[in-house]
Amino acid sequence: MTGYEYQIDKMVVVNEEHCILICKLCKAAVRPGKGIEGHFRTHWIKGTLLQELLRSVAGYPLEDPKVTELPNNGSRPVSELPIRLGLKCQQCRFAGASVDVLTRHRKKEHLDTSPASQVCERVKIQSWMTGSRARYWVVNSRVWHRFLAGAGDMEKHSHFRAIEGVESALKAEQVERLRKGDREEGIDRDSSWVKRVQWVRHFGSRDLITIHDKAQWIRAKKGFGRQAEPDDESIAEARVLTQLAASFDREVLRCCDRLEGVPTELLQALQSISAAAPSGQPFRIK
Repeated sequence: MTGYEYQIDKMVVVNEEHCILICKLCKAAVRPGKGIEGHFRTHWIKGTLLQELLRSVAGYPLEDPKVTELPNNGSRPVSELPIRLGLKCQQCRFAGASVDVLTRHRKKEHLDTSPASQVCERVKIQSWMTGSRARYWVVNSRVWHRFLAGAGDMEKHSHFRAIEGVESALKAEQVERLRKGDREEGIDRDSSWVKRVQWVRHFGSRDLITIHDKAQWIRAKKGFGRQAEPDDESIAEARVLTQLAASFDREVLRCCDRLEGVPTELLQALQSISAAAPSGQPFRIK
């Protein structure tokens, strides 16, 4: 092995199972084509060494890690990539490293506004790339533990430090969300009427849209056919939810009655999607 080959072996590896080029210096996949040269120039690799590196990987049919199909959830970890602690959606294969990312995913894809930390599963995840291009999949925890058993002390320490860092970040992110949420103001937080009916105790959420959606089944028409007799607990719960729905309607009507006294300029600002420019049409109840 020449001096150049030895240096290249320390810098890159081709994952033949997925046909992905991985940079050992930053532990991330590299896009093929011009992306290879551009990436290693950021590591100050140039001249003959860079040309030899490009020549050594030129014969591989490399896939683009930005768009290639991800490995299946539960697959073997890619040994050259870091393993992180993350969250997986319980309704699909989507996984991520942030509570906010999973919360937005569930709200958009599954119309669920529950905090991701309460309804998602904690898993070990990997991604070909980092930052905004990261796309995660779940790795097999048992295989990961066997991998650690055969790893050196320095490698084990590195993996555990990375996971501890992610755990701390997830906890800090959740604390920050709760702290900001407790500071937020609105009718669902500072209204004595809302506190009196105790929405949070019944629904586990302060979000008005979530509460409204969960109460809609009370108004649904009864289905045809014989149905099971509801028990006392279901009847009591239905009675409470009916009262909550009625109180919600009364509050909306009370606010609508006062809408006529609001200045047109304020209604135009309320109708606009931008805080800087008011809408041409004032806000109206549809």
